[in-house]
Amino acid sequence: MAESLPTAVVLLGGSPWLEWDFNTSSTIRDLAPSRIDRPGKRSIHILAYPIDVPCNYQKIIDITQRIWSGDGLVSGNQGNDDTRDLKPAFALHMGMRSSNPGFCVETFARRDGYCELGDEGDSFPSELFETGGLWEGFPSKLYSDLNVPQVTSTVSRMVPGVDITVSDNCGLYFCEFELFATLAELRRQNLPGKAVFLHVPTDKRPEAIQLGVRVVEAIVQAIVDNHEV
Repeated sequence: MAESLPTAVVLLGGSPWLEWDFNTSSTIRDLAPSRIDRPGKRSIHILAYPIDVPCNYQKIIDITQRIWSGDGLVSGNQGNDDTRDLKPAFALHMGMRSSNPGFCVETFARRDGYCELGDEGDSFPSELFETGGLWEGFPSKLYSDLNVPQVTSTVSRMVPGVDITVSDNCGLYFCEFELFATLAELRRQNLPGKAVFLHVPTDKRPEAIQLGVRVVEAIVQAIVDNHEV
């Protein structure tokens, strides 16, 4: 029965970038639980997207279109019969931020201002917003429809002492472009913006990674719980 299907949340992590030969967001993604059971409620399945999101404009667009295509996703740590046909209801995108020692949950993404070249020398595709472009007529900012302050507050209660804040500056780098791309794809399909971006610290010590896993689990549960209220 469709009513008994779990709620699926797709979880994405980034690839190494600049001087970093690792990305803690992808490590956290790979260690996140595949399932969260909630007594009396539908379970939550976390679909770990099996590819690290690269610093590449077109590939980011391709990935965001893939996750919202309506096709079932097969995650890297699952892919069994119970999860093969699940379609994500929400997306939690993640990336690593070196300028902040804590976790930051982003609220919106800007359309313009991206100056960095991608990992294949690709430049920002401004034609996306021109006449006939994929995102023609889209506003200069797109906001998550999720209640980010409420989600962040819930996570603070679930993970006592964690350094997690609401951010209004995603950084105008590929992380922000990824958030804009996923919100734009949802808007293009006339769907609500049920996606959010989490910046995680660069600390790759085992205890720091485990804290990141706890934070992700709490965010995912808070997103779904708050939406069901």
